[in-house]
Amino acid sequence: MKYFQELTTALARLDYAQLEALRAFVRDCTGTLWVCGNGGSMATAQHWACDLSKAAGRRVQTLGSNPAVLTAWANDNDYAAALGAELSRLARPGDRLLCISCSGASPNIHWALREARARDVPVALVTSALYQGDDTPSLAVRVPATHYGIIEDCHLAIGHWLTERLRNDR
Repeated sequence: MKYFQELTTALARLDYAQLEALRAFVRDCTGTLWVCGNGGSMATAQHWACDLSKAAGRRVQTLGSNPAVLTAWANDNDYAAALGAELSRLARPGDRLLCISCSGASPNIHWALREARARDVPVALVTSALYQGDDTPSLAVRVPATHYGIIEDCHLAIGHWLTERLRNDR
């Protein structure tokens, strides 16, 4: 029961201004919205990409979703560089990057943030209270929690909220 109480508290304490800024970030993307994550957050990124492209009518791609490309970059360079390297080859004017990471501390997420910035691609990070990164993105949405399960559940809820809001904007 404690888990559900913590989840309810975290959801209730989300910063609505940050959520609206995230909505505007995605809504105003004129190119491809690149989404990425690591581990469980990769699954969340793929879920968001599915929902945002289908229900909200956005052009969305998930970095690292092609295992051949991901492992080729990881093998030839470094796993930390894999997402950023893919973005460096594919990003175009008008594109945006949305990273999902519980801690925001994964080297591959940091690398993707740096690659995006080097190409003038605006970046949003959906993360948590654990985030203490140096790579401050254009926008950071922080879930007010430190328990990974709570954070991941909130990230999924944010994705569903975002999809619903964008669907209604059309």
